[in-house]
Amino acid sequence: MLQSLLTEPLKIQFTKSMVPRPGENEVLIRLHMVGICGSDVHMFRNGHSHDGPLTIGHEGVGVIVNVGSGINEDRVGERVVIEPNIPCLRCPECRKGKGNICRNKRKIGVSEHGCFAEYVTVPGEFAHRLPDSIEDQNAVVIEPATVALSALKRSNIKPGETIAVVGLGAIGILLTHAARAFGYQVLVTDLVDSKIKMAVEMGAEYVSGDLETAYREAKVAAVFECAGSGKSATLAIQSAPRGADVIVLGLSEDPASLSSHR
Repeated sequence: MLQSLLTEPLKIQFTKSMVPRPGENEVLIRLHMVGICGSDVHMFRNGHSHDGPLTIGHEGVGVIVNVGSGINEDRVGERVVIEPNIPCLRCPECRKGKGNICRNKRKIGVSEHGCFAEYVTVPGEFAHRLPDSIEDQNAVVIEPATVALSALKRSNIKPGETIAVVGLGAIGILLTHAARAFGYQVLVTDLVDSKIKMAVEMGAEYVSGDLETAYREAKVAAVFECAGSGKSATLAIQSAPRGADVIVLGLSEDPASLSSHR
């Protein structure tokens, strides 16, 4: 198969390699489409922690073409979307139902070879069957869309209330889209005009300047930080009205500051 390998920052090597064989309880997927996540861009620019060259990419959609032992052969031909974070189900965090922070979590395209190749193997239960009604170009954003939907659900903010979204990358836009579809009022903040325009077309309201006052007057119930920087996380915390929730979705290596006195 054709496989891409990130060998060092800003350098990807294309190579021919053997098609992987699915192990026990695994399926082999021929990939049709793969999304590019912000984390993929970060690794491309800055490198990764994997030992040796790595095939990145984790937002994959494709068809099961082979199965390992323990998987029903009827799954061959099934069109699926990949769930890339695979908890061990044994550690203390997993036993508490917190597999998202599993200390032994397998991460497709991060801790092991991922989807920027023609084929990939994943555990069968992490390859989810797709209905024919969802086309590939929509299915490929299911993984990041679940991040936005999960954050919205866990916030316990009800439709009809007002939320604020700081940062309109993929997650921020998907969050805005979902929130508007469910009936939330949404205030958005970003530095890129085209992203702001997209959010406003979804029914969001753009705000800038004194966010603390704007959020207080709009009775914002939750602020979602989606930009992924220490400064934006600090901004989200400082501008949140008294009693509002702050949900940090962006990944940043920069520290954020917090004052407990308001």
